[in-house]
Amino acid sequence: MGSILNATLVRLVRITGLALMAVGALALAGYALGPLWRAVRTVLPQALSALPWPLLLGFGAAALGAVVLLLALIRERLADRKNDNNLEIP
Repeated sequence: MGSILNATLVRLVRITGLALMAVGALALAGYALGPLWRAVRTVLPQALSALPWPLLLGFGAAALGAVVLLLALIRERLADRKNDNNLEIP
């Protein structure tokens, strides 16, 4: 009985923590998005024109590689969730 209660409590805490993080991220994004977007529109064209194209290509390739790796990690974790009881979402 204690094990079932403990597992339920762990899931409840995880879901609550995830919900709080999502609400906080949305609040921060809503607050910071306007000024951040204005700053990016002002600074980015000047910064991009000052860098040589091989460096821009390197930054682009690194960013694309990071996105691909992140998506692969998420896909693997979702696939592992089916086989691992600790990753199961109720």
